[in-house]
Amino acid sequence: MSETPSPGDDGLQPGTLADKLTWLMRHAHPAGRGPLTTHQAAALVEQVTGEPISHTTIWKITQGINVNPGMRVIQALAKTFAVPVSYFFGEPSEAENDQIQERAELLAMIRATAIDAE
Repeated sequence: MSETPSPGDDGLQPGTLADKLTWLMRHAHPAGRGPLTTHQAAALVEQVTGEPISHTTIWKITQGINVNPGMRVIQALAKTFAVPVSYFFGEPSEAENDQIQERAELLAMIRATAIDAE
């Protein structure tokens, strides 16, 4: 039987929307750089999707204050972090966790390459 990761673990957080977005912000960034701040995440969302999402909105989601953001926000976050919209709803299976973790690592490598090229 597998253990559910605790908040300090590197494993995927299967809990709340806040946990899931926080996990993505901590893991989907280029190697050698720290986790995305809410400002950086908001800028990245707009860069990737063209959707202006405020850093305050992202902060409220990560703090569990906004537990029901609009579909536009969820879709923009999903596109930005290369996860299915369904990732933010319910508990992903172990296979889905593995796939999402692989996507986050790949996205971080792609972003690192784009940064190095600039």
